[in-house]
Amino acid sequence: MKADSYRFDGSGKCRLDKLATNSKADGVDKEKTLAKTAENLQKMAALQDAFYADGREGLIFVLQAMDAAGKDSTIKHVMSGLNPQGVQVTSFKQPNSEELKHDFLWRVNKALPARGSIAIFNRSYYEDVLVVQLHDLQKGYQMAPRVLEQDKDEFFAQRYRQIRHYEQYLYENSYRVVKIFLHVSKNEQKKPTQSPWNLKQSSSKQTEFLPSKPFE
Repeated sequence: MKADSYRFDGSGKCRLDKLATNSKADGVDKEKTLAKTAENLQKMAALQDAFYADGREGLIFVLQAMDAAGKDSTIKHVMSGLNPQGVQVTSFKQPNSEELKHDFLWRVNKALPARGSIAIFNRSYYEDVLVVQLHDLQKGYQMAPRVLEQDKDEFFAQRYRQIRHYEQYLYENSYRVVKIFLHVSKNEQKKPTQSPWNLKQSSSKQTEFLPSKPFE
């Protein structure tokens, strides 16, 4: 698989509409991939031991995808080679009443791992600039007028800036953030082979609000 084609370091734009949603474009052999995955799981276990022993960096995997794209399965299977004692998984769902009393990064900060440990975020602070923006949920926030009465574009421009600064803050405090987006097509997402656990009515409605122009 041509991994470099799917890796972005910020030096260029990521256009989802230009990226394949399956492995056929790369001519991937499933059997070889499964064998390589088993081999990589063993390597991950050894690297985790060294990572913990060194104890100078924290590692955060940010996993984003539309509903029914396979986030839970990815965590279960791909991360199965890691020692669970050194990994914590946090799912960020719709903020509860306690979380809404704080800034939107408050609950994320609580889930940071100790250095030498790994955190996996099933969804993340990006929900606060995606779902919130699509549904105008910020209108129901208990915040001062100087915050809520500003232009919508300005409100979310500030949040994007705060996220960039937060990730820079993490890096400067010896954390590494690896962001993974599971990119599947709408047709694949609707297939009946998907787990019914994920196919909730509220989840499937999210696709109705997606913009015609893909996110960059």
